[in-house]
Amino acid sequence: MARTSDRTGERRFHVVGLMLVAAVGLIGTMVFRHDPVPAMICLSLVAVGVLGYMAPYWALAAQVLPRGQAAVGLAGINSIAALGGFFSPYIIGRNATADDVTVGLYFPIICLVVCAVMLSFLKVPKEPRLTATVPSATTASV
Repeated sequence: MARTSDRTGERRFHVVGLMLVAAVGLIGTMVFRHDPVPAMICLSLVAVGVLGYMAPYWALAAQVLPRGQAAVGLAGINSIAALGGFFSPYIIGRNATADDVTVGLYFPIICLVVCAVMLSFLKVPKEPRLTATVPSATTASV
């Protein structure tokens, strides 16, 4: 997916689509929890969705954030993701019961769908950011 996203230059719908694939895979895992083959196929969809959206997502974030605030913005995104990694197991474990562990999967499904909806409304600049050029020693006036 990262290669397709780089080749076409379109990142937003790659990320949104892959997030929705992961959400559908989680829903399928809940539906087919007693049938191992479809459940494994759905878990594979989750892996494709979650691992596939990462590279286009970070490229999209770097493209959307203003040049002066890109480092701070990426650090903020990473910090929020770290908080999610800390609190998600607690929330999933708290919602799961001994009879039904699938209840804990509602939270990641909701997070994936909310992120996909929010990203679908994101305004992406048409032209890529220009990189700064540093004058070399031969072109600098002395």
